Amino acid sequence: MSRQTSPSRHGWLIAVLLVWTTATTANENVNVWDGQLRLLPSDRWTSLGLDQPEFRDGASQSEGAWILPISQRGALTLEARHGSLQSIAGGALQLDGQLHWQLAGQALQWQGLRLQAGSEHLQLVLADSAERIWLLLDHMHFELNPLADDLRFFNVDMRMGEAMAASLNRPELAGSHLGQAEILTRFQEAPVPSDDPDFCQPVRWPGTLIDPDHPEVGRYQADVQLIDLNGFTVNRCETDNSSCDGPGGIDAPMVISPSAELRNSNNPDTAAVPWFSKFSGVFSPYGNDQHPFLVWNIYRTDADGRLLQIGRSGVKHAFLTVNSACTSCPNTHPQNNFHILWPNCRDTYGTGNNDTNRHLGPRSEIAPNTVRWGRCGSTSDANCDGENDFPTTTMFENRTRLRESTLDLSMHPGAQFRFEGWYLVRDDINIYNTMGSRSFEPSYSNGWLLGNLGTYTQGPAIDHWVAPESSGLQARNRELVTTEGRLKAAVRVTEVEPGVFRYDYALANFTLAREITEGAEPNLRLLSNRGISSLRLLLDADADLTALRFHDGDDLESNDWTSQHQGDQLRFDMAEGNSLDWGSLYSFSFETNRAPLPGSLILGMAELGTPTQYELSLLVPTLGPDDIFRDGAEGEL
Repeated sequence: MSRQTSPSRHGWLIAVLLVWTTATTANENVNVWDGQLRLLPSDRWTSLGLDQPEFRDGASQSEGAWILPISQRGALTLEARHGSLQSIAGGALQLDGQLHWQLAGQALQWQGLRLQAGSEHLQLVLADSAERIWLLLDHMHFELNPLADDLRFFNVDMRMGEAMAASLNRPELAGSHLGQAEILTRFQEAPVPSDDPDFCQPVRWPGTLIDPDHPEVGRYQADVQLIDLNGFTVNRCETDNSSCDGPGGIDAPMVISPSAELRNSNNPDTAAVPWFSKFSGVFSPYGNDQHPFLVWNIYRTDADGRLLQIGRSGVKHAFLTVNSACTSCPNTHPQNNFHILWPNCRDTYGTGNNDTNRHLGPRSEIAPNTVRWGRCGSTSDANCDGENDFPTTTMFENRTRLRESTLDLSMHPGAQFRFEGWYLVRDDINIYNTMGSRSFEPSYSNGWLLGNLGTYTQGPAIDHWVAPESSGLQARNRELVTTEGRLKAAVRVTEVEPGVFRYDYALANFTLAREITEGAEPNLRLLSNRGISSLRLLLDADADLTALRFHDGDDLESNDWTSQHQGDQLRFDMAEGNSLDWGSLYSFSFETNRAPLPGSLILGMAELGTPTQYELSLLVPTLGPDDIFRDGAEGEL
């Protein structure tokens, strides 16, 4: 590919992935050069005062992309092993062309630019000859065309570098999301083919016997881990100009998305994981187009200690895995190279990619415990003909939507915030290492920033509110494990004044659902995936009861759960079909003059069937002064 070649000539813009079937030999470095860098800016540029730049010396614009040619004056060296990109080993791509802006009467000039390795995995930075970093390019997908020796990086997150933030006098914006980018380049010399490693055949699908002659050895297991979650970005607000006006203005719903990094485990019994795009065909091992699903949630812990879920996403349908940083197996089945996550391989989905209409859908279409998509009757296949309907959706549907006021620290002084992400992987043996969270601090300055990120940790956000190992009579966090899914319930008990106790409960439903389906895969129809419809606990009829509060995070008072205190029971019941479904956390609070002891929460199921309810041990109010042996109260303290 020369610099004059049209990108479309080699299929850069087609949707079908071309697969690299010419795997390099182990530990071989390859060099790439030539081509173009295509910057795809978002509305964020305009909000920063940077309109379309002036293009000079070969820089140009086409179809909304700002294009800088890549020269043959230098090369970028990539470490490639077994058909997988391991890292960026060195070198640089030299860029021709210049971009110039006028900002507040001053000129902002990008010239003498090059793309070189950044500090993160498979990250490139756009730097100038003075080593000033203008852009960070990361969370990239890649595509290799063996026929033309082309290399394409796409779905690349474009984020602000320190030099650009300093030029804008906005150092706090360093690292913030600015849009997406694409890098089109080619090999200096074609990679050398090598044979696939025999030890990766046949594919080790989940449930496959490790040794068919000795079944007692066990089966291969899926165990995918979420290893990072960051890039939290306010993409837009639902206003006339899609911009948020901050505290005191229009309390607009806004859309937030993250970036996510995952890795398959690397144990002797680690299985390969199917990663087939929806509507791509019928494949092993499940006889459908199975792929993982990504969801994310946002939480606020108020100064009084209550944990509230303030935002939750739709479902991101995973559509390919780049299999980077592998040590084995990525090229075992060439036709499926980007549709199988091999053992010890990494994958990534960026902030911009997680805000793409065609890959997002509603949670109501997913059977969470068995991790199946009800394609028939879904928004993408309403008539169940196996063809993608390509439904028309807005840029606010199936997103994490929360109002600006929920992040306003002047309205929530002392509040703390946490972002949680989670991959649902079919047959995964540990859902908790496939989710993780970080704290963040919201602020507003000509746009919302979600900065000062805390340390990433695996596991659900509720475990940061109350640790699972908590004992005593102030806090508990316990898990409910059933054949229909999993749920965690946690409680904090605070003595707000002598003899008066506030109980703050949080119920986090991960996968608990009564899955009602029709048909079979690949033509599966999901009729229901509803979860919990009621919460009951014992509370003496003579007990004082005040300050009842309920929170479900949807800003609709009409569907808030109702409460009743009758006899020796306090009961919360869903309204308007608002069941506590998978991936959601509901909060319940009240004050009473009864001190805590271990007891039971009774959780009713929303759908008919057996059992009608589940029971979980937690801290609950005592019935009276002599009630010290009720429900095992003499046991765990």
